[in-house]
Amino acid sequence: MARGGRTNIKGFKKVASLKIRVAVSNQKKHDILRHIADRGLASAVDTYFPSLKGDKRKQKNRQLLRWMPHKAAIAKRLKARDLTTEICLDEGLFAASRSWRKRFLDANRLSLRRRARHGQVTPDDARVVAEQFRKKVQEIIIEHNITEIYNADQTAMSYEHLTTHTIDTTGSRTVWVRSCGKDKRRMTVLLLAASSGKRHAPFVLFKQPPSRIPATEAFNHREQLGFGRTVWRSVKPMQEASGIEIYCNTKGWWNSKLALQWLEHHFAHCDSIDEEVLLIWDEFSGHWTEEVREYAASINVLLFCVPGGYTSVCQPADIAWMRPYKLRLREQWIKDIQEQFREHREGESQEADVTAFSPHSAFAS
Repeated sequence: MARGGRTNIKGFKKVASLKIRVAVSNQKKHDILRHIADRGLASAVDTYFPSLKGDKRKQKNRQLLRWMPHKAAIAKRLKARDLTTEICLDEGLFAASRSWRKRFLDANRLSLRRRARHGQVTPDDARVVAEQFRKKVQEIIIEHNITEIYNADQTAMSYEHLTTHTIDTTGSRTVWVRSCGKDKRRMTVLLLAASSGKRHAPFVLFKQPPSRIPATEAFNHREQLGFGRTVWRSVKPMQEASGIEIYCNTKGWWNSKLALQWLEHHFAHCDSIDEEVLLIWDEFSGHWTEEVREYAASINVLLFCVPGGYTSVCQPADIAWMRPYKLRLREQWIKDIQEQFREHREGESQEADVTAFSPHSAFAS
């Protein structure tokens, strides 16, 4: 009996279903994720899926991004598979499931650790370098009869210090946090403190595009610390009220010219300028130009460099200042925001108090 249905037309083949799920092996996932970590997502798609274009490429990008949180689990499954091979077991008999991995880690007092910092320096090497650095500083103090030691370091500060946690209704998929939209904008702050415990006013550096008129740009740097006429009207009162030095340049980065101005501001007009002092700071190139070295020597400032890559164990600023400073600055920022909300609800004046919230008060507290 003939089969019913539509007549088969010769020359046409059945189109393969596009909804068939294609399983990807753990090894391939591991290789792709390592490629993403080394060269980025776009390079991984070009290497492993070169034929994908348009929407299919975007879909593949989303799929690879979904693999990222499971990178550790994939690596552990591969390690478990290698162990089964070593003890002559069939790979199909051991799946290294999530529940097994958890029980194995708990039974052997193991945990998954995350890399905390980048660097090729071991703790033992760091201790040796720190001890050598300490001895060298002591030798310089004795040789030059130093009575005052200074340490300076620069750090990036965000315009906003929003916390990463908030309270909201359980089960909410989206939580809105009010902000000014400037959480990615940053400024450079240079801190200075002495061995006597005195903390000096910070130097703050902002990024601002230059004027298109060369004469105006020269005037701005000569008379207005790099700011234009309109912005300078706001910056000058803030600088006078807070006691901090506020500069700007095209890139917002520290350079040798600013280093010269900074040395002049803090050391050229000291009462004890005839006594030699020791200044310790990092190996940033702008700190060690010929002009900076010569000017520092002319005002009796002996410069000493922190070993590159070892600032975390040799530089007092990195060891003890930066974290407390940024925490206090965040506390002041949150307090100021709360005060603005209170004034807004009570209908009070919205005029800002520039002395209530400043990097200087956070560093001096």
